[in-house]
Amino acid sequence: MLLFLFVIPVLSYGQSSVLTTTDVLKLKHKKYYRETDSFEISNIATFTQNICYDDTRSNDEEFCYTFLIYIHNAQFVPDQTFDIERDSVVIQCFYSCNSILNWSQGKTKISGTVKIISISSVEIKLQESIVVFDERKNKEILYEGIRTFYKTQNMN
Repeated sequence: MLLFLFVIPVLSYGQSSVLTTTDVLKLKHKKYYRETDSFEISNIATFTQNICYDDTRSNDEEFCYTFLIYIHNAQFVPDQTFDIERDSVVIQCFYSCNSILNWSQGKTKISGTVKIISISSVEIKLQESIVVFDERKNKEILYEGIRTFYKTQNMN
């Protein structure tokens, strides 16, 4: 019986039994959050989305949600939709949430779709309907909505 009392807290450490959900694309409207969306195209189109929190009145509390979308054979057209799971040869996505105190990543499962809305030489609009499930934190992170990604400026 005594062993049981010591094992249970160890097994449940760091795990939450309650599923929480964060709608990341709505955070930019909250105080201390900012969002930057950029893209660059070579053989692969790379879309980088950062939503970061930083309250300048506090130390070591800043963190960023980073979402990367890679589309291979970057010859896409408006109204083209990619299913992240079904079209995994063409599209890959990666998620991280990093802070000064937390650089380790948990296991995630990413599902949903990305639709090309419009394309120009300086901006691309994507409609995202994406769910990231972070197993370690038992948390869903939603990317729902249309975002405009701006071409990355080279510093050469």
